[in-house]
Amino acid sequence: MGAKGEPGDAGAMGQMGSAGMPGRNGVRGGKGTNGSPGAVGSAGSAGLPGPGGANGRNGINGAKGADGDPGATGANGPQGSQGEPGYKGERGDPGAPGVPGTSIAWRRSAFCVKLGTGSVICDQPIAFQEILYNEDGDYNIQSSTFVCRIAGVYAFHAYFEVNTRNAHTAIIVNGRRVYSNFQSYSSYPEMSTLGTIVRLKVGDKVWVQPVDSDTGVCRNSYFMGYLIYECK
Repeated sequence: MGAKGEPGDAGAMGQMGSAGMPGRNGVRGGKGTNGSPGAVGSAGSAGLPGPGGANGRNGINGAKGADGDPGATGANGPQGSQGEPGYKGERGDPGAPGVPGTSIAWRRSAFCVKLGTGSVICDQPIAFQEILYNEDGDYNIQSSTFVCRIAGVYAFHAYFEVNTRNAHTAIIVNGRRVYSNFQSYSSYPEMSTLGTIVRLKVGDKVWVQPVDSDTGVCRNSYFMGYLIYECK
């Protein structure tokens, strides 16, 4: 046998064979080194609100701030209830004298007469003869009548002593009976009274007279009248 020859040239590549069966898992490799940081991702959507936390403790009061500008005046509030009366104050100084007033001259009219020896005739003015007061001259003794000089409201009264028989008398104003009274006579003297208040005009006339044949009026009888106040 001859000596071994030199290796020949490599042949052409053959066709790929069919795939072999999968091999078994290899042994776990060791931990690799940390990789480089990745690029910043885009912002995610907002998450749902979390549950409320517990109230924190009160903080320490801060320092007082500077005073602010005054605010606008507010509207008036409702009126309050009345308070208790205050203590009585001291008497003040006397005031200055007032301006002198004007005096008013009050006009007057009054009279009082007594029958005395005068006559008493039915349906005629009783003729009072004794003047007790007639300074203003408003009672006319000749006609036995009062003649109104000042328009106003007057009061008239008559007091008759009744003796020996009955007396029926009346106060007459301008011929109209305004008040009358009947007084019977028994065995003792009686007193009959008349009285009225009337409004008169200037020139009106007032008198008293018996109104029937009963004329038991005696000398101690009186007729009087006076002005209460003036009016137009």
